[in-house]
Amino acid sequence: MPVGSYREPLWPRGIVGSLTHCEGYCAVVAAREERVAGLGVDAELGGELDPDLIPLVCTSAEIHWVRG
Repeated sequence: MPVGSYREPLWPRGIVGSLTHCEGYCAVVAAREERVAGLGVDAELGGELDPDLIPLVCTSAEIHWVRG
């Protein structure tokens, strides 16, 4: 993957994506620009998510699945 002058990934024409990394973890997501306008992914070291934040980052179906 080519890298720009600000260390940003230079995605191929027609591709959008995002990448992230932290200690012990890295992730990349990519898609065709014709399907989505943009993507974002982030990773941080941390503990358990504050329960008040769960509805902000999970759908009700995801919450139900995790609790099941």
